[in-house]
Amino acid sequence: MKIAISLDTQSVITQPAPVRVKAASFVAVEVCFTRSSQPVRLPDGAVLEFALKPQGQFTGDLLVYYNAFTLVSGSHYGGTVNFATGALLNALGLGDADPGNDLAELEASGEITWSFGGQKFRSDTFPVIVEAPLTDDNPAPAPDPQLYPSPQDLQAALDGKADKAILNPDDGKHYRITVTGNPPAIGVEEIQ
Repeated sequence: MKIAISLDTQSVITQPAPVRVKAASFVAVEVCFTRSSQPVRLPDGAVLEFALKPQGQFTGDLLVYYNAFTLVSGSHYGGTVNFATGALLNALGLGDADPGNDLAELEASGEITWSFGGQKFRSDTFPVIVEAPLTDDNPAPAPDPQLYPSPQDLQAALDGKADKAILNPDDGKHYRITVTGNPPAIGVEEIQ
């Protein structure tokens, strides 16, 4: 999926249009920004997020959320978005054993946000059609890194303290690890 966003108007152009994706899969997403129709790079440290909700719903939980985009070249940001979330599969009726409530597809709305310098910006919402997979009646969702941090993310959040806390508990130092918020944030605090 390719998404181009005008910084002048926040309008979105997607390829394909409308976007069609399969649930229970991972989808490569490429985002680029333009100003006066020219590609531009966001300031260093900018954070991009992708969010998906059922069309017409603006409150409640997200079906899909991703915030690990990286600059892949020039002014293009990329990431692999998990469309195998439990929330998305449940919205398609695939989270239970009842085939009577299964949907072939779900009309959803996507949004890209980007933030830097203490400011947050939002794209226009854009249509996303999510198709149910054909191969499994009840596909098992992949682990959602937004809900369950990977060991690598946890270790990075510990800033090297993980080895001391886990492998050498007799060093006299203890650490409290907290996971808060939505999306979750990992906090590490040394305690006496």
